[in-house]
Amino acid sequence: MSYNGLHVPLDIGTWNCILVPANEYRSPSGDWLCFVKGDELQQLEADRRAFDLYFRPNYDFRSLIRGEIEAIRSFVRDLLKVAHWNLPTDNARIERMLKQSVRDGRVVPIVDRERRSPTHTYRPTPAPLRWPPSGGSSPAVQVTPYVGRLSAAESGGLAAVGTATAVERTSASDARNGSTSLALQWVRPAL
Repeated sequence: MSYNGLHVPLDIGTWNCILVPANEYRSPSGDWLCFVKGDELQQLEADRRAFDLYFRPNYDFRSLIRGEIEAIRSFVRDLLKVAHWNLPTDNARIERMLKQSVRDGRVVPIVDRERRSPTHTYRPTPAPLRWPPSGGSSPAVQVTPYVGRLSAAESGGLAAVGTATAVERTSASDARNGSTSLALQWVRPAL
């Protein structure tokens, strides 16, 4: 799945189409777009024809909640590099811009013909740029119990929530200097 894709409904039953930038497309066999051949190439052509025939946007630009419209505008702005003054402002312009980008080969439509429920227009949530380290055995983080008392804990305000622990973090640059930093982290008691 491409995090830079755009999911749009097609005007035929419950078919869904995912528009993927051509430079990010990978076929089901794992090939890049320029290396696709045979049955996969025929499937791509069938998807292009289906998108051209059945993509007919029907968005209400007068509504207060414009999530679907903003998803299309952000896709066009970010991935098709359209200036903000040229962004689509009506259904005809949305249709013309997306169909033209498919014809130009900048975007690849992938049609899901087996979807059984109606769909809406959206962009997937972007993936994080860096994943946190897995597990608790990272040498840069050491957990030590906090022995002092906090004013909120003394008054009983946070005693029901949990106890505080000090987390000692040492970054690579701090390790060379021999310094560390302390941060408080609330830990809920096991029930």
